[in-house]
Amino acid sequence: MGRPTKKDLSKSNFLKLLEKINAHSREEPLERYSREWFFQRYVRRLIKITNHLDKPNQLESTVKGMTRFFLDLEKPTPVLSEQFDAIRAGYSVLKRAYQAPDLNAK
Repeated sequence: MGRPTKKDLSKSNFLKLLEKINAHSREEPLERYSREWFFQRYVRRLIKITNHLDKPNQLESTVKGMTRFFLDLEKPTPVLSEQFDAIRAGYSVLKRAYQAPDLNAK
C-alpha cells in the first residue's frame, strides 16, 4: 500500500471541511427556507458528489450555483461568509490537485 496521492488528500480534506460545516448545522437545527437552510442544501449536495468524485468538474455546477446564491444574498452572516470562503478555497485546492500531473504514477 503506497502513499496517498495529492488528489486523494485534497479530496479527503475537502470532504472533511464539508462534513464539519454540515455537522455544525445538525447541532443547531436551521429554520426551514432560511438562507442557512438553502446554503446547507448546497453543502449536502457537494458532500454527495464528492463521495463519488472522479473529476472536480463534477462539482463545477453546484459550486457555481452556490456562488450565485451567495452573491445574491444582500447581507450574508459572518458565519455563512466564512463557510463559503472555506468551501471556495477547498474547491480551488481540489481542482489544482486534479490538474497537476501525478508524479507518483508509473
